[in-house]
Amino acid sequence: MSLALSYFDLQSLVGIHAGFGSNPDNDTAPWDAEKLYAVDAAINDGYRMFLFPTPVIQGQSHSWSFLRPVFSMSTVSGIEVYQLPEDFGHSAGDITIVSTSTAYDPIAIVGDGYMRGNRTGNPTASGVPTTASTRCLTGGGGPQRWEIEFYPSPDAVYALEFPYTVGNPQKLSKTNPYPYGGAMHADTLKAACLAAWERSFDDEQGVQMADFQRRLAASMAVDARSRGDFLGRYRDESGPTSRTGTGRARHGGTFTVTVGGVEYD
Repeated sequence: MSLALSYFDLQSLVGIHAGFGSNPDNDTAPWDAEKLYAVDAAINDGYRMFLFPTPVIQGQSHSWSFLRPVFSMSTVSGIEVYQLPEDFGHSAGDITIVSTSTAYDPIAIVGDGYMRGNRTGNPTASGVPTTASTRCLTGGGGPQRWEIEFYPSPDAVYALEFPYTVGNPQKLSKTNPYPYGGAMHADTLKAACLAAWERSFDDEQGVQMADFQRRLAASMAVDARSRGDFLGRYRDESGPTSRTGTGRARHGGTFTVTVGGVEYD
């Protein structure tokens, strides 16, 4: 059995802290709708504080490694626009064309304006996609969604892998009981939920918030150490790809990078 905490574990822990007991379905004193709502609100307020912490390092929020999944999809010939996962926040790198027989350049993520320029210049172009852009859709009565457009329009089925950052996670509930972070960060999430109760229903930010901040700092340090040492090759992605012959040296060329006053080629 995993040491990770589920929604039901957090419900019991917050219920005990609030003085309601650990079991909302207790035969002698079941929780009423108000208690259920309050506990659920504290759990999901704490979950948000954990996933999207207040900037703590030079004005920057921590970016959790477990919020960077890879989305797998396949193109359809002649279709250039596709809807992205519901929890999509923003792209986290180039798109890889997966193939065991052909070596393809990655598909570069570009701005929407750059993509519109491509379409204006040659709106009927088709072939292996070289660029893609993401754009948000209107809410439409539900969570805001994103879509991705490829250029040129795919001329075949291509299997793609697309790293992205989660920006719209589902709330924790009976039907979605398992949070991001797993057992490694379970105590930090627990502390966040208790701090959320303290802030919202005890009208203070005291012992529980201080405990959450300590555990959050420790979780950030652990998460930072879990990342790979190699961050990838430095590339200027501001122009077209090298496949067009006009890119800013996606492959080839020379660079000089200065680190700590020392120049490296």
